[in-house]
Amino acid sequence: MMSIPNSAELLKFANLQMAAEAFLADKSGNVIPPDRLQQALITGNNHASKFPDQLATDFATHWEVLAQKPNTNTGFSGTLFKCTKEDVALGYHKGELVLSFRSTEFIDDAARDNEATNKLEIKEFGYAFGQIADMEAWYRELNNDPALLKGKNFSVTGYSLGGHLATAFTRMRRDEGEQSRISAVYTFNGAGVGELVQDAPGKLADLIRRFELQRKNEDGWQIEMGSVTANSYYRGVLAKDYDGTKLPTESEIDGIRLLLLAGGAGISKSNEVVQALKRVRDVMLEAYRVPNLAHKGANGPNRVLPGIDPDWGIATIDAARLAAGGGSRAAQ
Repeated sequence: MMSIPNSAELLKFANLQMAAEAFLADKSGNVIPPDRLQQALITGNNHASKFPDQLATDFATHWEVLAQKPNTNTGFSGTLFKCTKEDVALGYHKGELVLSFRSTEFIDDAARDNEATNKLEIKEFGYAFGQIADMEAWYRELNNDPALLKGKNFSVTGYSLGGHLATAFTRMRRDEGEQSRISAVYTFNGAGVGELVQDAPGKLADLIRRFELQRKNEDGWQIEMGSVTANSYYRGVLAKDYDGTKLPTESEIDGIRLLLLAGGAGISKSNEVVQALKRVRDVMLEAYRVPNLAHKGANGPNRVLPGIDPDWGIATIDAARLAAGGGSRAAQ
């Protein structure tokens, strides 16, 4: 059982979380050199999450960035830190590793973080299916690299949406029997998680694996419409037209439902596609709305949203059948 943290420990992990809110790697994931870390922390996320000069200097003196995952198609981002200088008074232990998950970017990534993840996944169903899937994929990369996390213990932090991810992450490591590798978990104003139908060890991991297969739909057969004609229309036309670059109109969605019904998809499956397209529409409308607000983020809002497509919408709806519902507040 983790001991009650003292003020120095709380401050240490709060600062690590704040650092993870900053942009510490380029879009390809190349970490900035150490001599640029201090300025990157002062710049922060170009909004409220930034370090004052002295605190940035102290952080850069004691920590290095081993890896940062820039925003994925779902908006997921995480950072792996390593302590480089011992300081008992500050609670710094040379060599310790900390994995931190970024919170909601309300302006710069509002469509993916706030609309798609917080509202349409966590609030409705209790889990950020897409970001958890991306988190797990990144963790597998880290855990396969001896220079990063392979065979090593580490701590975890998360704020808001990141707190939700940290909680889900810890649950999945526990289910794998790997919880002993996690030295501590600190969540700040975390969104919590929902529940699962007939919950059991490994259930969340199974749900995320199924979601990932359907979301990517790489072989084209992970999502079935119920007839050859409807399958052909979905794969050949629908999934390609609405690939995150085109906003589906309400009249188009109504017409698609009729085409699927005429093609033998059935009422239930046709309605599922309609709901998926409405989710795509909601996210894309948010992407269109947000650029009208002032923003300064390094990655910035984007009206092209790869991965926000019918496959994602259907995968989310299907995964929700295994979730017992929200029950956790949306990430703030």
